[in-house]
Amino acid sequence: SALDNAGKYLSYSDTVQLTPYDTIKPPAPVIKYATVLNDSQIGLFWHKSIPKVKLYEISMRTGNGVWQVKDTVKIDTSFIFSKLNTPDSVYDFRVLAIDSCAANRSRPSVFHSPVQLGGKDQNLCNLLTWKRYEGWTGVDKYYIYQLVNNTWKLIDSVGGTTLSYLQSGLPC
Repeated sequence: SALDNAGKYLSYSDTVQLTPYDTIKPPAPVIKYATVLNDSQIGLFWHKSIPKVKLYEISMRTGNGVWQVKDTVKIDTSFIFSKLNTPDSVYDFRVLAIDSCAANRSRPSVFHSPVQLGGKDQNLCNLLTWKRYEGWTGVDKYYIYQLVNNTWKLIDSVGGTTLSYLQSGLPC
């Protein structure tokens, strides 16, 4: 409607029906971390996106393979991948946000890949080696634990660029 300058006359228009649409993609999710839970499971945890995002598409790849969508979850910010072979395989994970207006999809998150531990027994010592954690801008420290009487005990830590640890003085 329109009102004249004197404020005396009001004119109404006809009506029009419009449907707004959304072409703005949500920002890519930010993964907090991926962690090995046991020999067959890895947990993935990420930050909640903007409020209009209600779905997250979770993908995984093995080694340098192709990305495979594993699931789409509603509102959750964590997912447990099962039936994996964590001692022998390297896994990468990423998340996409899908908004609730027009199903616009974000770019994929930065992929994360948890530490994969290896080792070699030596003369009265063990040499532990590992693949670095990928996804963060850097790692401050790696903590070395040993299972003693069914309890994990911290035995040492090394700098974030170190990818091996020699545990010496072990009994035969």
